[in-house]
Amino acid sequence: MPDIVSVMEEEKIIRVEPRDEIDGDVLEYTLRETLRLHRTRGLNRVLVVAARVQTFPDTLDTFGFASRLVREAARLRFAVVYPPDRYDYLRFLENVARNRGLALQLFESEEAAVRWLGETR
Repeated sequence: MPDIVSVMEEEKIIRVEPRDEIDGDVLEYTLRETLRLHRTRGLNRVLVVAARVQTFPDTLDTFGFASRLVREAARLRFAVVYPPDRYDYLRFLENVARNRGLALQLFESEEAAVRWLGETR
């Protein structure tokens, strides 16, 4: 899974790009690596490119993960690029996270997401 989490050096953004399927192991790995980069490099902006993902966790796992993000990653700002046919699913994640105070926004394009992340450094 090492290719899932990287750093966009010029923009100083953590980039998370899961492939095909997101399950509990992928969520755990990406959160752990994202928090490690936040601690060791001081990065607080995260771009999640989920445009190629076909399978997402169920609603209960999504709710739990969003709640965990709020507890463990409250200082981070998340921009999520979603596949067009999964907007409703990811809207649930966005609502749960934002209702608890996390800065998380959905985007149709990577360019718009990076622009939004760049609004605050």
